[in-house]
Amino acid sequence: MPAGASQEYVQAWDPHVPGLREVFHARFVDHAYPPHTHGAWTVLIVDSGAVRYALDGHEHGALGPVVTVLPPKVTHDGRSA
Repeated sequence: MPAGASQEYVQAWDPHVPGLREVFHARFVDHAYPPHTHGAWTVLIVDSGAVRYALDGHEHGALGPVVTVLPPKVTHDGRSA
């Protein structure tokens, strides 16, 4: 967690790397994402903790450290587990 950060935080930036649109690093305890989609492949990296998400109506989980790939235009949500 960045120095001086609260229990939850979000950092997002443009990596200026061809083919990558955004890098997003966060720590969520209570936050949950409602169902949504992405227009491109999304790489989900859990470096610690755990994430639960419904992808196309099926429950999934990721326990860090792990890398997960989410397909474009497929509805999913997300929350801490």
